[in-house]
Amino acid sequence: MIATLAFFMLQSVPIRISGDDLSDLTFLDAQIGTRRIAELGEATHGGAEFYKLKLRIVRYLHERRGFNILAIESGMLETGLAALRRAELTDREFMTTTVSGGMNWREMLPLFAYIKSRPQLRVIGVDPQFSATEVLDYTHDLLKPYRPKLAAQVRQRLGEPYQFMAKTGDPTEFRTARDDYLRWLKALEGHVGALRWKPEHKAGFAVLTQGLSGLRRYWDYEPTTPVIDRFALRDQIMADHLLAQVGKEKAIVWAHNGHIGNGIGYRVMGDHVRAARDKDVFSLGLFARSGEWREHWSNQTKPWDAAPDGLESRFSKRYEASFLPTSVFTDAVSAYEPENGGRISFVPKDRFDGLVVVDRLSPTNRP
Repeated sequence: MIATLAFFMLQSVPIRISGDDLSDLTFLDAQIGTRRIAELGEATHGGAEFYKLKLRIVRYLHERRGFNILAIESGMLETGLAALRRAELTDREFMTTTVSGGMNWREMLPLFAYIKSRPQLRVIGVDPQFSATEVLDYTHDLLKPYRPKLAAQVRQRLGEPYQFMAKTGDPTEFRTARDDYLRWLKALEGHVGALRWKPEHKAGFAVLTQGLSGLRRYWDYEPTTPVIDRFALRDQIMADHLLAQVGKEKAIVWAHNGHIGNGIGYRVMGDHVRAARDKDVFSLGLFARSGEWREHWSNQTKPWDAAPDGLESRFSKRYEASFLPTSVFTDAVSAYEPENGGRISFVPKDRFDGLVVVDRLSPTNRP
């Protein structure tokens, strides 16, 4: 066992958590090769070093490798529409009007500052769920010059599912509210499709059209539908939206480990993307050896509970972070992913293409 661990540690590639010198990331060239979709995960949304390191990887892939699309685990509508007006938004406004509270951190702000400084980097959201209430304002503002009354109705009705989804205890009431909303959404798609968009609004209406289609798929479920089936549907819609948006362009995917690579227990976004574009995908799972993380739903700081003999222990302690290809792992190992069940077991090469372990994690902070 000691000899095996020594082998892994000797082979791991050292990576810096922060800094403008990106030369330590050149190992990605050989790993990614000609692949055009790079998936970047994180074992928790509440780890500061994950955000810092992932930004460096985004910079490397965009500036050195020509990846010009960044797809974020955030709402389709609000992210796409906010990205079109990013020049008028502050870094903080850009962040808070796109990603959900679980990713609204001080450590995330530099990503949005970077996006604002790189107009050729196109940003999209892939999640059919809303991640910010500004989605109501953004869709209203897009429609108002064409159909003011319809725009006002959209602001009022677009968020209705977050009310009827709480009515699962009364199936009849739930289905009535659901069906009424879905009929309204379909009619709205018809109204939007009939508009004569000005050239400067074409991109915004493309986002709106795709977003409305995603909403209709996501909210068309029964009150008895198991939660895991809802998770699986969400991930399938995320994959479909991603693939439709990126085409053959080079794209970076920024999401939780639980959405990239291959899923555990059900098919996640990464499964669907790989099924459609197998030779084009490189998935990188991010983990941590020790430290603390922030549980976003309680705002509590909690200890990082990686197993002493788990996956994380296979990486050198000498570096801030280090990389290994999953091909060096043949058996199942445990790893810590607090939002994905805590200590979980999987065969690394069956899930990701590469792994990065941060030596010490610290909790994120509110902006």
